[in-house]
Amino acid sequence: MRIDDVALKSKELGYYTYFPQVRSACGRDMTLADGRKMLSFASCDYLGLSNHERMKESAIAAIREYGSNIGGPMIFSGFTEYHERLQNGFNELYAGRTSLMFTTSYQANFGVIPLAAERADLILLDQLSHVSIWDGVKLSGCPFRAYIHANVEMLEQLVRLNQDKRILIITDGVFSADGDVADLRKITRLKQIHPSLEIYIDDAHGVGMLGGSGQGACESAGVVSDIDYIVGTMSKAFGSSGGFVVFKDEAFAERVRFRCPTYNGSQSVSPGVASASCTALEINATEGVVRRHQLAELTRYTHEKIDSLGVDKLYSKTAVIPVIFKDPMEAARVNAELVGKGIMGSLFVPPFVPNHQSRIRLCLTYNHTIADVDYCVDALGKII
Repeated sequence: MRIDDVALKSKELGYYTYFPQVRSACGRDMTLADGRKMLSFASCDYLGLSNHERMKESAIAAIREYGSNIGGPMIFSGFTEYHERLQNGFNELYAGRTSLMFTTSYQANFGVIPLAAERADLILLDQLSHVSIWDGVKLSGCPFRAYIHANVEMLEQLVRLNQDKRILIITDGVFSADGDVADLRKITRLKQIHPSLEIYIDDAHGVGMLGGSGQGACESAGVVSDIDYIVGTMSKAFGSSGGFVVFKDEAFAERVRFRCPTYNGSQSVSPGVASASCTALEINATEGVVRRHQLAELTRYTHEKIDSLGVDKLYSKTAVIPVIFKDPMEAARVNAELVGKGIMGSLFVPPFVPNHQSRIRLCLTYNHTIADVDYCVDALGKII
């Protein structure tokens, strides 16, 4: 069954939970339009910044100064001081590398991958890469091969078999539906056997969540200097909105500015969003280490708690935790019963996940407590 079939069947059976009507700010609690109070594990607000007072105040101040819109694409309509500060903030976060900001990280992948593919004869990508990566790869028209998820041995074999070609390797850093992390150390070592290959990492879920300074999975693995393209987002751990790409090749980044339609043909985030994102990076610089440490401790506790249920959570080691069901309607039933107990997770079914691996994804944030986790996991155990 695919998601549309699951949705229609869920409506018949009273299991439907998609598109909840929210009447509260993003946080550990969620209030629905019918007045129900939910404990939310459906948010990717990993550092708990979405409703931070400083973020809200900075957004309001920027809107009062510049209005809600810059009026058109930056290439023609310009950009405010907040957009400029934000782009400089990305550069500083990644130690002087050149970056470009996008309206979303989906647009970043959809726009940049086809241009990066012009420098390649073959793309090798993890088969569980995000849909935005797949869309970018298909749009590029470049020949590609998908390797079995996280199978670096297969990836190495493909690299060895194609050493006469220019290769672009693409993978998620933290996988959004599985919660595991690509083995970036092994992947970057492939440059030893093919020095000219390039590596493209979509780390939307890892940026802010992982790494000493919040650079994500690449920093956590100690391989930032080996990665040619790092894609991040402000919409998850950093609690704002908008995507960005960090480039190793500054000259190529400058070409992308003029040739990428999702950069120069699309309107940028509003001045309010840009200002909030600047504030998020400032909070990350002063509080990020503490927030990541607390999230890591809660993540460790939650994994131990879920492991005690004996459920399948695949390979997850992060704050993204899937609970797997072979039958999508069984996943829908359990998810609906969780909602009935005041717990909101995220129901993933095919084609967004493989057949027989439907799941309820639970995402942890800095704002969650041990008591929240206990209530959620105990309820899950009783329902199952």
